[in-house]
Amino acid sequence: SDLIDTGWLDIRMRAFIMELSLYNTNTDTYSLISVIIEHLPSGAFTSRVQVLTIHLSFHTVLISFFGCLLLLFNIHTVKVVNRNGLTETLCSFWGLYDFVLFGL
Repeated sequence: SDLIDTGWLDIRMRAFIMELSLYNTNTDTYSLISVIIEHLPSGAFTSRVQVLTIHLSFHTVLISFFGCLLLLFNIHTVKVVNRNGLTETLCSFWGLYDFVLFGL
């Protein structure tokens, strides 16, 4: 009723989406919960609930951190190539080194 009173829900609304992120300290897991309620053009309502649970071990955290660093390195390499040009980047030793690492 608060959502209706504040104007969040009205007759033109087609979908209501609620997402939660929860952490369970006992099992060291993260749970991502999505609840979607849709108002179909036929006038019917449909709902979906999706729960994804991830166990975060130290290994998983390290792999995720490495993936983020790799993504940042690749973005930096693309910016350098755009700024200096491909030929000038490949003519310098460190530019060539970065480009080879980017390809791996």
